[in-house]
Amino acid sequence: MKNYLKVGTLTLLTSMAILSCQKEKVKIKELSPVEKMIKVTHHYQYKGDKYDVITYFNSKDEVLQQTGEFEKHNKVVAADRRGESIAYLVDYVSEDGKEFHMRIFDSELELNKNYENQETYTKAHTRCTNSLEQPGTARFYFFEDANYISEFNDIRVTNASYFQDQWLDNANNEISSLWIGPTWTQTVNENRLDIFTGSCFSGSIFSLTSSVPNLHWMSTNLGDDISSLKGWSLN
Repeated sequence: MKNYLKVGTLTLLTSMAILSCQKEKVKIKELSPVEKMIKVTHHYQYKGDKYDVITYFNSKDEVLQQTGEFEKHNKVVAADRRGESIAYLVDYVSEDGKEFHMRIFDSELELNKNYENQETYTKAHTRCTNSLEQPGTARFYFFEDANYISEFNDIRVTNASYFQDQWLDNANNEISSLWIGPTWTQTVNENRLDIFTGSCFSGSIFSLTSSVPNLHWMSTNLGDDISSLKGWSLN
């Protein structure tokens, strides 16, 4: 009887292992022999609930596989916000752009409450207009390709206390990376940049205080979906 139980248990465990391997294989798309999977980790927080989503990209920034609590994240994104836009406060971006910490809010107003002296930074500006206020320390650089390559010189902003650009002309839906100054040394929490997926500061909002080498990794295909910008000096 004991030998029979051992054999039965071994057979069951072997079967479970095979099924597990088969399940994993279904999730992964076929790669060419020279391609590598790029792992990007998102740590989210929404209404006090923390969860992680891991996405694997190929060299073309196409999604190959997702693991973690991506179904929960999809439900958060799809939640009814009664006409308000979902807003992400990006607390941390790793230097290689493969790890992000983001808090999610149900409106732009809710997002703005997380900045000190918010009344100064969110003072009313007429929507659907452009504005540039100087002097200030904020500098913002925008690039067509990842890793800060091929700058859009015509939308560069320097020495600003505040700016807003409601339509990006040839850079519309073409920004793949961005650098937040005041210098070319990596800085955090000195300047704030809000990027919007719609023109006239509409659509989803991502609020940043540090540079991003690949916007496609921060949110899937975000680099193909940026249409307006706002930026502030925080000191």
